[in-house]
Amino acid sequence: MRGRTQQGHLSIFLFLACIVTATTASVLTCSAKLSDLCPPATESMAFTSDPIQACSECARSNEAELLSAGCTVEFVTKICKTRVIEDPVTPEDAPIPETVLPTGSTPSNPLRVFVQSGQSGCVGQASAKMMNIDDNPSYDELKGTQEGVWFSGLKGGTTKDASRFYMGPMIAGEASAAGNKFGPEVSVGRRLSDAKGDSAAPVLIIKYCWGGSNVEKEWNPRTSANSWDREKDNGTALWLLNESGGATDLSSKNHLYANLIYTVRRSLEVLHDGGIPYELSGLFWIQGSADKKRTWRQYGEDLGALFEAIRTDLGEPDLPIVDSGSAHHNIITGKVYAGSIINGCNTVLSHYKLGMVNPDDTECILSPSNPCLESTFIDFDVLNYYGYDPVMHTPEYSYLKPTGASNETFFWFKAFPSNQHAEYEGAILMGQMMANAYVRSFTDDELLVNWVEDDIGEKFPSAPCNPDVNGGKPSADNVCWMDQREETDLAEATCPDINKKQLENLSIISSSGATKGRPFIFLVSSLSAIFFVL
Repeated sequence: MRGRTQQGHLSIFLFLACIVTATTASVLTCSAKLSDLCPPATESMAFTSDPIQACSECARSNEAELLSAGCTVEFVTKICKTRVIEDPVTPEDAPIPETVLPTGSTPSNPLRVFVQSGQSGCVGQASAKMMNIDDNPSYDELKGTQEGVWFSGLKGGTTKDASRFYMGPMIAGEASAAGNKFGPEVSVGRRLSDAKGDSAAPVLIIKYCWGGSNVEKEWNPRTSANSWDREKDNGTALWLLNESGGATDLSSKNHLYANLIYTVRRSLEVLHDGGIPYELSGLFWIQGSADKKRTWRQYGEDLGALFEAIRTDLGEPDLPIVDSGSAHHNIITGKVYAGSIINGCNTVLSHYKLGMVNPDDTECILSPSNPCLESTFIDFDVLNYYGYDPVMHTPEYSYLKPTGASNETFFWFKAFPSNQHAEYEGAILMGQMMANAYVRSFTDDELLVNWVEDDIGEKFPSAPCNPDVNGGKPSADNVCWMDQREETDLAEATCPDINKKQLENLSIISSSGATKGRPFIFLVSSLSAIFFVL
């Protein structure tokens, strides 16, 4: 088992010292009522008052209504302690870190630049404070200032102010508005750097994400809001910001594609002006849930168009892409489809295997605030290996655990069951998995044996549901995803589609005890789903 005992997490249990004492139904009702009466404080308030205290005081002033909704003091306390903001507003008085140029690159060993983009799973709600007080030595290299790993983007992420751009060493949480939240970038960068060994060139992650954003409109490069005259475009960030006819609007969710290209251009210009040798090396895309009501084809075609536009506008027609996100069958199918038809191929889908939506449940729609506990199929082998979220150990949720389940603990979720976004251990695991997928698929770098053994996509590989088993649907005994394509759809593929061979193509262990990369293939390292709604 990988997880640790509850005693091993004692310092964090003290940090989150509360026990949920409501039923599943009352928990969801209570969470909704608390959000209605006491909306999450904007992160700007966090700089003038304690958001936990503000939430608690609001709850006390609405005690009668909260009690009538089935709330308990313990549950409200937990919600307030883990209160997070999906789309934070950057406060004007939040200090912007000083720009510090990456060091250690040379013309023969240039800085490796990666882009991370998508929706809330990309933004990240993982607590740097919780990670920093975890005494697990495997997290030590992610704490404080990372060596050889750098960050570039906008302080607070979603902001109308272009002056909030900065570049500097990777420090978990520093880029968020309140300086505490982080996403997969922290472990993605670290793993990419470590995989190179002693000769590693530094790594830079350019991050631009927006919670709850869709590919249908907001990231779509073909909408009028995200379009500009490329014949007049001089290729600079300043032109996109000031002369593109409004394509770049950092305050608007409808301009995310143009905003992304602006952020990448600005980052690369800073490197160029500073004389830093670099190479644009890949894209990590973390998104899907916001398009869950669309068909797989609608999503897949738009996603493919997005990937091709990014490659074209950044001048990298073969830019490697690692794709992740969503627990919905149509979205997973759309991602596989996009990867099978995209010009240049070079994509890999990397995904958690933890649970899968029940297609027969048409009443409950999986969302960040509702994991559909009564119908979602859970892979308990995963939880028994890594550990259960702390809330699952409480009497109210222990019914989720099968007989003989592990008592180990793993911080998967921000606030189970009311917030399924990843807490720090889940975010770290996801980043490592995605970085492993990149290394394995697009490089000749080595993955250490213990990295592979702890890779959830390798440890618990999943495949599309067998159409001859259970009507082609997932079940409690077979957590799989439903490929919704027909034979005619499969025939459209122009890239290698090895879905049927994924179990035999996952790892190649060399005689030196490391996993060697396999370049330029479309590999589904773990086509499965998670509670995390990205």
